[in-house]
Amino acid sequence: MLKQIGFSALSFIKAHKAQILIGAGIVGNAAATVIACKQTFTASSIIENHKFRRAEVEEAKNICRREIEVFDIAAGDDQNGKVYTEQKPCSSDDYLKYTQYLEHDSKRELLKVYAKTGLKFAKHYWLAAVLFLLSNAAIGYGTGIMTRDIAGLSTALAGVTTAFSSYRDRIKNVIGEEAERKIFNNKQVKTVTYKDIAEDGETEVEKEQAVITYDGKHDPYAILIDYHYHGWSDNIYTLLSNLKSDENWANAELRKKDAVDKPYFMYKVTRQMGYADTDASRVVGWYKRNKDGDGYIDFGLFEHVDPKSGYESEDALMLRPEIDEMIKSRAGMPNQYSSDAYDIWVHFNVDGPVLKFMNKQPGLPL
Repeated sequence: MLKQIGFSALSFIKAHKAQILIGAGIVGNAAATVIACKQTFTASSIIENHKFRRAEVEEAKNICRREIEVFDIAAGDDQNGKVYTEQKPCSSDDYLKYTQYLEHDSKRELLKVYAKTGLKFAKHYWLAAVLFLLSNAAIGYGTGIMTRDIAGLSTALAGVTTAFSSYRDRIKNVIGEEAERKIFNNKQVKTVTYKDIAEDGETEVEKEQAVITYDGKHDPYAILIDYHYHGWSDNIYTLLSNLKSDENWANAELRKKDAVDKPYFMYKVTRQMGYADTDASRVVGWYKRNKDGDGYIDFGLFEHVDPKSGYESEDALMLRPEIDEMIKSRAGMPNQYSSDAYDIWVHFNVDGPVLKFMNKQPGLPL
């Protein structure tokens, strides 16, 4: 039993060592701060002793200055005619001794004072300092582990993305692009019943109609458009028009990034649309110069006049066949124009992980 518990604990530590190190570092820094604050209250004696020893050095310097002044004035009358009778000028040897103290010895003594004070402070704060260094070392080491893990995951994700894209391409070659997209988007046809008014304008009758739906639940790079979307509208055509505008805006931003040879991350687009970041959105995105990418951002809803341009020359709204088919399947129903009647999924055509394209040319502006 104890062996199993120990094995489980060891496995947990190995799996979460980066988080444990960073957490321990944060706690250690907090503890070091508390200890340092506590020690500060008892550091007054060190400061007072430092001030006293500095005062001793200054007093010795003042004595030397007075003796040198007596030597310079020598004997005789001052400016007021007063004769020096009680003071005797210092000798040449004394003059050299006092001058050496002022120029050299006092600096050495002052340096000793600061060195001893620094040593006393080091002894006084050693526990806080050691804890602070160890905590920051733990944070640095944990961050390094997480960086390596992220790099490994990015490489693995790149491999999976490439393999999946190749798989989709092979399927398209066998059954066709439109059929493959319907399978990928999980096309479903179901019959719904709704109430309507008969031709006489009075009788209420029930009608049946085949309704087509698509979803993106199995696509990690898809989001469901709902009221969180900043361009949400109750009208389906207004909603689609807003999405088209955002697609054009995203491609304009991609071209700005291309001007400085940098990638454009997916989270930049989803955040602008009103959605929170995801783990995938911070890793994947687009790089316009990527020979394996499309060179433009596609929401998976619209047809483009020139796919390589990434935007239309006109503002006409051209839906992809499956989206147009989904809307037409609801024609004649009472809520045919309401956005609530549709599940609109945006499928981003990301190039995959684009971290490898960061900082290709250091020193370029943001």
